[in-house]
Amino acid sequence: MHQSREPRTGRPRRYTLTVSPDFRNPEAAEYAAALGELRERVYDQIVDLPEEAINFAAPGTTLSIGWLATHMALGEANWMSRTAKAAVPASILSHPDARLFTPYGTAPATFGPAARLIELGRLVESDATLPTLMTLEDLERRTSHSALTSVRKVLAHLLWHWSFHSGHVGLIRLQWGSEYDWTFAPAP
Repeated sequence: MHQSREPRTGRPRRYTLTVSPDFRNPEAAEYAAALGELRERVYDQIVDLPEEAINFAAPGTTLSIGWLATHMALGEANWMSRTAKAAVPASILSHPDARLFTPYGTAPATFGPAARLIELGRLVESDATLPTLMTLEDLERRTSHSALTSVRKVLAHLLWHWSFHSGHVGLIRLQWGSEYDWTFAPAP
């Protein structure tokens, strides 16, 4: 394990988000802004890590930071394709880390570097999430999923998903030997 001399002070938590006026539905714009902030928090957790840390498997699991970052991005892409009733864009599926993805519980591939994982997440945002959310009119539109029965529930799930796995990323980073300290943004 790597032993970091000093903890890294990370991205300040931001609770006032900039919402784009370019969406048909203002609530969809709010979800897009919240997802964007959660993504940026994950990116900040990993941006400084070497590939050794990106691919470190947490003791007793097959989870690595690289696997989690890829899982979060591809999960979002899949939900956006279901929401849009369209295929996941080829630009996402052909990304090197997307092609490496393995099912949960199997040995993870070697992912990274961090910049490439961040690139995948931003590609999902630009090629799947924003085009889908910008055109949504009704967040109560039904889905075919048995639990996530509306677009609103899908979006709430994605907020949970990024938050939940961000905690895993932080824990694996700590287990690898590098602390990450959260801070608060100064009041406006």
